[in-house]
Amino acid sequence: MKTRRTASKKPGLDEAAGLSDQELVPFFELALDLLCIAGTDGYFKRVNPAFERTLGYSEAELLGRPFLEFVHEDDQICTMREMEKLGSGQNTVFFSNRYRHRNGGYRWIEWNAAPDPKGARIYAAARDITERRRSEERFRQVVSAAPNGILMMTRRGEVVLSNPRAEVITGLPSGELKGRHLADFLPRLERKHVMQTMQSCLHLESDDPRPNSE
Repeated sequence: MKTRRTASKKPGLDEAAGLSDQELVPFFELALDLLCIAGTDGYFKRVNPAFERTLGYSEAELLGRPFLEFVHEDDQICTMREMEKLGSGQNTVFFSNRYRHRNGGYRWIEWNAAPDPKGARIYAAARDITERRRSEERFRQVVSAAPNGILMMTRRGEVVLSNPRAEVITGLPSGELKGRHLADFLPRLERKHVMQTMQSCLHLESDDPRPNSE
């Protein structure tokens, strides 16, 4: 006896596809993140209420001026480069710049954006990462002032951050330390033991990739 197989459908997709723009408005209005539609002419076409909560400007103010006017002077060039990428059809992922708040201060905003292949519009979602950036800066200051040498590494043991004392100990500037492997700074006879200890403590993804190197 043969059974007839039917294609399965994910529940709700058909219903979602049939939603009108008006029905989708509540999602746009209630989102905690900043959501917007921008034009390649440099103006916002639509922004959600999170923009006003984050930056203090009304929707009319945000739509009535080129958005580059709100961007910190030092971030305008990199912002224009991202706009050029979007204009060429590339997505923007985790791009950060500073937007001026109505009170005169600046907020760090992190963006993900995609161009509309059928028109001159850009769809973007963003979030305020100001507090995160401040925490990162405070951490860097503590690391920089530490009396001991500090190396921050990836799970593979590659240096991503060093402090001035570590540069003195290794004799290398931060630019040359970054990307180097921890094993480069260990005596050959101790290298295997130290890397095995690190692996057990930090769950490194691999041991010294150069176990026989000098």
